[in-house]
Amino acid sequence: MMVLLEINLVIGSIFAIIGLASCTFHLAVEITAKLKHLYVHTTRDFIISLMVFLDLTQIIIRQIPVILNYHYQHWILGRGMCYVAIFFVELTPAQSLFLMCLLIYIELFGKQLTVKQVLLWLAVLSMVVILFSIPMIMQANHEDIGGYAECYVIEDWDGNHWLDYKSYVVIYAIIFLLVPSVGALAVIIYMYSRTGIAPSKFLIAMVATFTSITLPRLVLEITLILDVWFQFDLWVTVHFLCLYRLASIPFIHLLIPDTIPRIKNVVRGVRSLHRVRYYYSGQSSAPHTRIINNDDLDTNQSINREDDITNQSSSPNLVSIDA
Repeated sequence: MMVLLEINLVIGSIFAIIGLASCTFHLAVEITAKLKHLYVHTTRDFIISLMVFLDLTQIIIRQIPVILNYHYQHWILGRGMCYVAIFFVELTPAQSLFLMCLLIYIELFGKQLTVKQVLLWLAVLSMVVILFSIPMIMQANHEDIGGYAECYVIEDWDGNHWLDYKSYVVIYAIIFLLVPSVGALAVIIYMYSRTGIAPSKFLIAMVATFTSITLPRLVLEITLILDVWFQFDLWVTVHFLCLYRLASIPFIHLLIPDTIPRIKNVVRGVRSLHRVRYYYSGQSSAPHTRIINNDDLDTNQSINREDDITNQSSSPNLVSIDA
């Protein structure tokens, strides 16, 4: 048991470092592309960056504390961090899965959402999760036991809340984790069987990652809560797998065609003149991008090149939707 725990601690530490670096790099590239390289972010780009930000928050507030807690066998981060960690453990997983569902809504159904709409819906979901999680947060406890600080949730709620601990965990798992995970997978399968058009590799990888990590943990949590069965080694492994996922989105994002060119432009300090988005006839996935560099163009040449591209959009098979 201790050997498996030590292996997970080592791997978890490596993934925490990778996650911190990759998520920070992703956000830095997107912010730089927006501010210095005239890159026009779509709602999809915004949602992905928001998911990366949430994962970065979880790495700092959840993954690192869990690793330290397992390593030292007690809580070393203080009372305040104990309550903050428990709060975000309830909030951020539901937010991430909700944003994944919005990506499916945009990509598979061709629906358009503005950034304000995304933030509004996310705020509504967050309020629902927070209100539902009040009993859990109120039962968070930090105390010294045998000279060591411990951070945990009191499972005996003594009838002070409208539901007990077991009911809370099961209902939370079904509504905020199981439904969006299974629902996203079911929608992808249904749309493919109906249209015959495969979703983008990015979307498939995103849903597969979330689903394959979320479902095993839900099964173990529910069996533990209902006192059906519990195996510590398996629980630790699955728990850490959920933490490993926090480093995945920046790498999955590389499956989108315009990601690597944008990273190269930002890293090289190349300023782009214009960004044109195209829908090709018969294309159902998210539109491709074209970045035109103006390194060797003077102002007049740049304007002429831009006009040429705009004129091209009038061809029957190529339609410019934002220029």
